[in-house]
Formats: sequence, structure tokens, C-alpha cells
Amino acid sequence: MENLSFKVAEIEISYHPAFKLAELPQVTSAQDAYEVLMDRWDDGRLELLEEFKVILLNRGARILGVVNISQGGLS
Repeated sequence: MENLSFKVAEIEISYHPAFKLAELPQVTSAQDAYEVLMDRWDDGRLELLEEFKVILLNRGARILGVVNISQGGLS
């Protein structure tokens, strides 16, 4: 029987911010989280569509980003 070996390409994803992590805004209260989300929400669609967003934080509660997970319909 023949021994088959496969070569597979490796993919690596990395995150290299162009700023220092200590300069990122920090969430210390629900009010801070609310302000971050409202800054990134489209005011024209706020009452029209359901949207689900997630704030990505590091262990120091510094904001790494905001991700739009889904948008709902009109019904």
C-alpha cells in the first residue's frame, strides 16, 4: 500500500492595531457602553430595523471594536 502525504497551506490571522492599547476607550459603566453603541448606530434606521451589535473588549475593558451581528426586517 502506498503511503500518501498531503501538504496543506496554513492560514494565520493576526491583529496589529496602529495605536497603543492604552489609548483605546474603556468601558467602566453601562452608560459608557450605551454611548459607544449609539455613536455607531445609524440614527435614520434606529426605529426602523432591529439590529444586534456586540462590543468586543479586552480583559482591561478596553474597546477593541464593535461588530454588527445581524439586522432584522420590517415586520
